[in-house]
Amino acid sequence: MREYGRITHNGHSFVAQGATVEGNHVTGYQRGRALTTWQGQTMIDCRFFEFETYRRPGDFGDECRAVAWLLPQGRAIVGLSLGDGMLFRGELVRGVSGLDELRILAESEANYWVEIDYEDHVEQELELV
Repeated sequence: MREYGRITHNGHSFVAQGATVEGNHVTGYQRGRALTTWQGQTMIDCRFFEFETYRRPGDFGDECRAVAWLLPQGRAIVGLSLGDGMLFRGELVRGVSGLDELRILAESEANYWVEIDYEDHVEQELELV
């Protein structure tokens, strides 16, 4: 599954992949407790958990969160949500045995994306100098 989306922010046009599922990697948009496509179609709407909250550097300055959707048979989608209606990036994990493990997996994946976003932010700042 793959889709693309376009937005305009502060006079700049941004094009990005919308919702994708490729292997274990999942990208979509958190809307309430559901994970949706750019167009708002529900991808996942099941047991949802929010864990750690992070502050992202950059133009948006929004808080983002480590989140998870718990699926049947010990599976879950874990990762980083930039907030309600915003981008989610994460992965499908298997063998989840409880909420403590779910939290650890969600926070680990979220930390990965926070670090990527920080590196991108630093790189963009250096380009402006």
